[in-house]
Amino acid sequence: MAKHASLFAYAGLMHTSIQRLKVDDTDQALQLETRVVAFPWTRAVWEHSLQKDWAIGVRHDGHLAAVAVFSLVADEVTLLNIAVAREYQGQGLARRLLSHGLEYFAARGGRECFLEVRESNRAAKRLYRKFGFEKVGQRRNYYPSEEGSEDACVMACDIQAALAQNLV
Repeated sequence: MAKHASLFAYAGLMHTSIQRLKVDDTDQALQLETRVVAFPWTRAVWEHSLQKDWAIGVRHDGHLAAVAVFSLVADEVTLLNIAVAREYQGQGLARRLLSHGLEYFAARGGRECFLEVRESNRAAKRLYRKFGFEKVGQRRNYYPSEEGSEDACVMACDIQAALAQNLV
Protein backbone atom coordinates (compact mmCIF):
# COMPACT_ATOMS: atom_id res chain seq x y z
CA MET A 1 0.00 0.00 0.00
CA ALA A 2 2.79 2.46 0.88
CA LYS A 3 4.42 1.82 -2.47
CA HIS A 4 1.18 2.75 -4.27
CA ALA A 5 0.80 5.90 -2.15
CA SER A 6 4.34 6.88 -3.12
CA LEU A 7 3.53 6.38 -6.80
CA PHE A 8 0.45 8.59 -6.48
CA ALA A 9 2.47 11.26 -4.68
CA TYR A 10 5.10 11.08 -7.44
CA ALA A 11 2.47 11.45 -10.18
CA GLY A 12 1.00 14.44 -8.34
CA LEU A 13 4.39 16.11 -7.94
CA MET A 14 5.15 15.90 -11.63
CA HIS A 15 2.11 18.11 -12.31
CA THR A 16 2.80 20.70 -9.64
CA SER A 17 4.11 24.07 -10.68
CA ILE A 18 7.28 25.76 -9.59
CA GLN A 19 6.46 28.93 -7.69
CA ARG A 20 8.44 32.00 -6.70
CA LEU A 21 8.85 32.09 -2.93
CA LYS A 22 8.41 35.17 -0.75
CA VAL A 23 9.42 36.17 2.76
CA ASP A 24 6.07 34.76 3.95
CA ASP A 25 7.49 31.32 3.11
CA THR A 26 10.32 31.64 5.67
CA ASP A 27 8.77 29.25 8.21
CA GLN A 28 8.11 26.50 5.67
CA ALA A 29 11.54 26.84 4.05
CA LEU A 30 13.24 26.72 7.44
CA GLN A 31 11.17 23.71 8.53
CA LEU A 32 11.92 21.84 5.31
CA GLU A 33 15.67 22.42 5.50
CA THR A 34 15.81 21.65 9.22
CA ARG A 35 14.31 18.22 8.50
CA VAL A 36 16.89 17.31 5.84
CA VAL A 37 20.25 18.79 6.85
CA ALA A 38 22.17 18.81 10.11
CA PHE A 39 23.23 22.47 9.79
CA PRO A 40 20.41 24.46 8.15
CA TRP A 41 20.34 28.15 7.38
CA THR A 42 19.15 30.38 10.20
CA ARG A 43 15.81 32.18 10.11
CA ALA A 44 17.65 35.45 9.40
CA VAL A 45 19.45 33.96 6.41
CA TRP A 46 16.20 32.55 5.01
CA GLU A 47 14.41 35.88 5.48
CA HIS A 48 17.24 37.75 3.76
CA SER A 49 17.39 35.31 0.83
CA LEU A 50 13.63 35.27 0.35
CA GLN A 51 13.70 39.09 0.19
CA LYS A 52 16.85 39.64 -1.90
CA ASP A 53 17.58 36.49 -3.91
CA TRP A 54 15.53 34.45 -6.40
CA ALA A 55 13.90 31.59 -4.50
CA ILE A 56 11.58 28.99 -6.01
CA GLY A 57 9.78 26.00 -4.64
CA VAL A 58 7.39 23.15 -5.27
CA ARG A 59 4.40 22.67 -2.97
CA HIS A 60 2.48 19.48 -2.29
CA ASP A 61 -0.68 19.52 -0.19
CA GLY A 62 0.05 23.12 0.81
CA HIS A 63 3.56 22.43 2.13
CA LEU A 64 6.94 23.04 0.53
CA ALA A 65 8.28 19.81 -0.90
CA ALA A 66 11.43 21.39 -2.34
CA VAL A 67 13.15 24.76 -2.49
CA ALA A 68 16.04 26.34 -4.39
CA VAL A 69 17.69 29.74 -3.95
CA PHE A 70 19.77 31.46 -6.63
CA SER A 71 21.49 34.82 -6.92
CA LEU A 72 22.64 36.74 -9.97
CA VAL A 73 25.49 39.26 -10.03
CA ALA A 74 26.34 40.61 -13.48
CA ASP A 75 26.32 37.42 -15.60
CA GLU A 76 27.25 35.00 -12.78
CA VAL A 77 24.57 32.88 -11.16
CA THR A 78 25.13 31.16 -7.83
CA LEU A 79 23.02 28.31 -6.55
CA LEU A 80 22.93 29.20 -2.86
CA ASN A 81 20.73 26.42 -1.53
CA ILE A 82 18.63 23.51 -2.68
CA ALA A 83 16.69 21.17 -0.42
CA VAL A 84 14.08 18.47 -0.94
CA ALA A 85 11.94 17.02 1.84
CA ARG A 86 12.96 13.42 2.55
CA GLU A 87 9.59 12.01 1.52
CA TYR A 88 10.02 13.56 -1.94
CA GLN A 89 13.71 12.83 -2.54
CA GLY A 90 14.52 10.77 -5.62
CA GLN A 91 11.45 12.04 -7.50
CA GLY A 92 13.19 14.61 -9.69
CA LEU A 93 12.33 17.77 -7.77
CA ALA A 94 15.91 18.99 -7.37
CA ARG A 95 16.45 18.39 -11.08
CA ARG A 96 13.29 20.36 -11.93
CA LEU A 97 14.26 23.30 -9.70
CA LEU A 98 17.83 23.41 -11.01
CA SER A 99 16.67 23.19 -14.62
CA HIS A 100 14.07 25.91 -14.08
CA GLY A 101 16.62 28.19 -12.42
CA LEU A 102 19.24 27.76 -15.14
CA GLU A 103 16.68 28.41 -17.88
CA TYR A 104 15.38 31.47 -16.03
CA PHE A 105 18.84 32.99 -15.66
CA ALA A 106 19.97 32.06 -19.17
CA ALA A 107 17.07 34.17 -20.46
CA ARG A 108 18.33 37.06 -18.29
CA GLY A 109 21.95 37.01 -19.39
CA GLY A 110 23.37 34.46 -16.95
CA ARG A 111 26.42 32.81 -18.47
CA GLU A 112 27.93 30.71 -15.71
CA CYS A 113 26.54 29.11 -12.57
CA PHE A 114 28.60 28.37 -9.46
CA LEU A 115 27.80 26.36 -6.36
CA GLU A 116 29.40 24.78 -3.34
CA VAL A 117 28.48 21.26 -2.28
CA ARG A 118 29.69 19.09 0.57
CA GLU A 119 32.44 16.73 -0.59
CA SER A 120 30.44 13.88 0.98
CA ASN A 121 27.22 14.66 -0.94
CA ARG A 122 27.65 12.20 -3.81
CA ALA A 123 24.02 12.34 -4.93
CA ALA A 124 24.09 16.13 -5.35
CA LYS A 125 27.44 16.06 -7.18
CA ARG A 126 26.06 13.38 -9.52
CA LEU A 127 23.02 15.59 -10.28
CA TYR A 128 25.18 18.65 -10.89
CA ARG A 129 27.48 16.74 -13.29
CA LYS A 130 24.39 15.78 -15.34
CA PHE A 131 23.86 19.52 -15.88
CA GLY A 132 27.45 20.03 -17.02
CA PHE A 133 28.89 21.23 -13.72
CA GLU A 134 32.57 20.50 -13.21
CA LYS A 135 34.76 20.86 -10.16
CA VAL A 136 36.68 24.14 -10.30
CA GLY A 137 37.97 24.35 -6.76
CA GLN A 138 37.71 23.39 -3.15
CA ARG A 139 37.03 25.34 0.03
CA ARG A 140 38.75 23.81 3.05
CA ASN A 141 36.68 23.41 6.22
CA TYR A 142 33.77 25.27 4.61
CA TYR A 143 30.83 23.41 6.13
CA PRO A 144 30.22 22.61 9.81
CA SER A 145 29.92 18.89 10.50
CA GLU A 146 29.57 16.49 13.40
CA GLU A 147 33.35 15.99 13.21
CA GLY A 148 34.05 19.72 13.17
CA SER A 149 34.11 20.75 9.50
CA GLU A 150 33.95 19.44 5.97
CA ASP A 151 35.40 20.67 2.69
CA ALA A 152 33.22 22.10 -0.05
CA CYS A 153 33.60 21.14 -3.69
CA VAL A 154 33.22 24.29 -5.81
CA MET A 155 31.53 23.51 -9.12
CA ALA A 156 30.69 25.62 -12.16
CA CYS A 157 28.77 25.20 -15.37
CA ASP A 158 28.51 27.19 -18.60
CA ILE A 159 24.75 27.74 -18.72
CA GLN A 160 24.59 28.41 -22.47
CA ALA A 161 26.62 25.26 -23.25
CA ALA A 162 24.37 23.20 -21.00
CA LEU A 163 21.32 24.55 -22.84
CA ALA A 164 22.89 23.93 -26.24
CA GLN A 165 23.66 20.32 -25.30
CA ASN A 166 20.13 19.83 -23.90
CA LEU A 167 21.55 19.14 -20.44
CA VAL A 168 19.06 21.55 -18.87
